[in-house]
Amino acid sequence: MMNRVVTILLVILWSSFLWELGLEFFKYYIGTTIFQLSSLIYLFVYIFLLFTKKIKLNLYIKKQFIIALISLLLFSLVTTIYSPEIKLGFYDAVKNIYYLLLLVTSYHFLQTLKHDQIISFLRNVGLLSMIVILGSSLYIFITSDINTLRPSYQGKFTISIFRDYNMMVVSLLSSLFLFMIKRKSNVKNYIIFLIFIVIIIVLGVYSGSRRSIIVYFPIAISVSFYFIIGFNFQKFIKSFLVILCGLIIMITLVYSVDQDKMMNQLDNQYSALESRFNRGVGLITGDYDDTSSRTERWENAMIVYNNSTIVELFIGKGHRSYFNNELFIREDGSRDSPHNFILSELIQGGIVKIFILGIFLFILIVDYKRNKNHIDLWSKVYINSFLLIWSATVFISGLGFLTSKQFFLYLLGYLIIVYKIPNKVQVKGVNSAG
Repeated sequence: MMNRVVTILLVILWSSFLWELGLEFFKYYIGTTIFQLSSLIYLFVYIFLLFTKKIKLNLYIKKQFIIALISLLLFSLVTTIYSPEIKLGFYDAVKNIYYLLLLVTSYHFLQTLKHDQIISFLRNVGLLSMIVILGSSLYIFITSDINTLRPSYQGKFTISIFRDYNMMVVSLLSSLFLFMIKRKSNVKNYIIFLIFIVIIIVLGVYSGSRRSIIVYFPIAISVSFYFIIGFNFQKFIKSFLVILCGLIIMITLVYSVDQDKMMNQLDNQYSALESRFNRGVGLITGDYDDTSSRTERWENAMIVYNNSTIVELFIGKGHRSYFNNELFIREDGSRDSPHNFILSELIQGGIVKIFILGIFLFILIVDYKRNKNHIDLWSKVYINSFLLIWSATVFISGLGFLTSKQFFLYLLGYLIIVYKIPNKVQVKGVNSAG
């Protein structure tokens, strides 16, 4: 009974990593977020279980993995000492260490469960996240009421509960990948997957997410096809036709509505959807091109790094130090960033930070390749698609590589899928897999 309660609590906690990035509802109405509330309750319960010896202090975790991750986070914490933005940098570094604590303790607790219960946990995280995000978007679309879910929002009408609609698409894709983990490789599951891909594509387009059209959807579809179809041409054509038919049906349904009547009935609130749609496809047509602003940020970042001292070239200027540089302070006083994780990490932690990050990513890739023979098809889709999508995200818009707690959810799934969880480790103390 206790295991079931804690597992439900963990599902709520880890799903909030995906759906609560933009939802202000709970913060506004109860004064805190579901993440903050559930994480504190979970840690209290976890400590209680340890002290009452309901769970043993046996932790089976890959030694190289955890050392590299801890080194990366601790180095960020150390660099706050000499950062001109010491308060902001320290808060961000400690926040990531808190996520690491949740990652390790959750992985430890999951070792007390059976294999099928662990897989159900991952699937339920994805399912709950999709229900919240899609349900919220549907509510906004039907009622045209966005301020109930986003009380402080004052911009144009949008069906996204996220401040960053690009991250809404990342969260939905991540949720779908989690929901499909360890499922059978049959036509039924392929169709379910493709239907949700179509829904997410339409939602991404109508939220104005150009990055989704240009980056996320091609990655998600191509990587998924690679594993699902295995370059079987006939299956590829059939799957392509399913997606194409789905898109045609959904577009037809949207444009079959009397748009003039709908606009009048809803006080023209939905007119913003058209502008967001045009914004979404504008990068293809050339009508909306803001790449120059991004490349300008990259050039400014190189100027900042090239003006470093010899010591700063190696250990950086400090965590979140670029917020203090005049090249990243806007006219209204707000702060900007390099919008590229490599340049951000170079400025923050220099060559040393890039080296540590490189080792961590190398371990992730190598260990996946070593263990991929025991990994099922849908788990391969999750591992590869999310890492590629995340890498693309932080490459074109990242404050750093660990710029959001979403990646810690990915790491939890990675630990479970790639390294597996042994059945009830018997050795007392803390065990590390070499």
